[in-house]
Amino acid sequence: MGTTTIIPENINTNKSGLAGEFAVLSRLYKEGFDASISLNNTKGFDIFVQNPNSKTPFLIEVKTTLQRDKYVKSKKDFWGNYQYWKVDNVLDRKEDYKGRKIFFCFVFFGSSEDKKYPDYPYIYVVPADKVIEYLLSSKDVVIENNKAKGEVMRIGNGSDKILSKQDYFNRFDLLKGE
Repeated sequence: MGTTTIIPENINTNKSGLAGEFAVLSRLYKEGFDASISLNNTKGFDIFVQNPNSKTPFLIEVKTTLQRDKYVKSKKDFWGNYQYWKVDNVLDRKEDYKGRKIFFCFVFFGSSEDKKYPDYPYIYVVPADKVIEYLLSSKDVVIENNKAKGEVMRIGNGSDKILSKQDYFNRFDLLKGE
């Protein structure tokens, strides 16, 4: 991974979140999808998408993190090498995801390894059921007042305890199967 930061480190989380949403939206258009961003911060999704072939609608929730040392683990530990995103309250809302076509796009701003889109951030496209399955199995959930808080989504390599970045990096093709 490169150390170049695409957006300034002092940007607030709302702006970095919007930057991630627009990065995903841009890629969706480049991949031929019909998509629109939710401008009202709609609970549970950020982007409404329609498959260009089947016309099937689905939703995307975007989680964004910036290039910061605390987000990149370069040493191998229990989890392997990974990037992580806080995904608060996903387990609390897991019933909302059942039976719906929902994907998460995890965006990491840094230099991209993607040769096709080298100036884009890292974008991992993960079906919501995989995110929930991971969170339930990771046992890395802080429980507070009988509610899941501070859930952590890890994507990387070197451990079977995290989602493989190779399986989800720029996998916009997963959306075309919908």
